[in-house]
Amino acid sequence: MEGNVIVIKRYLRSELRRMDGVQIVLFLALFLALVGSMKHVAWAFATLESGDMIAGYIQAVAIDVGLFGLAFGIQQRKRERRSTRMLWGGVVLFSAVSTYANLLHGLAFAQPVSLSLGGGRMCL
Repeated sequence: MEGNVIVIKRYLRSELRRMDGVQIVLFLALFLALVGSMKHVAWAFATLESGDMIAGYIQAVAIDVGLFGLAFGIQQRKRERRSTRMLWGGVVLFSAVSTYANLLHGLAFAQPVSLSLGGGRMCL
């Protein structure tokens, strides 16, 4: 097991060296977005599992890891000049599930927002 971890660490280091600054920023942004929506996606899945938040988080992590893996796979295939069409199909599917889960959470817990703009107030 420890040998596998060392191999994975070496592979990830070599991949990071091959990435330019923009790619690193994009992967970081993807990671932060996925972590930020994890609670919402877990809640949505938990509603399908009789309120079991552990099952919800397991499924939410699966969605997020899947999206991250698909992004990485697309990057690898582009380098190899191979088709990415099937992977993009997965991105669309996983993103739709995540977006729907975030929408459900937002609709369930939405509260009025009051903004102050230059002395005036606006309620949304």
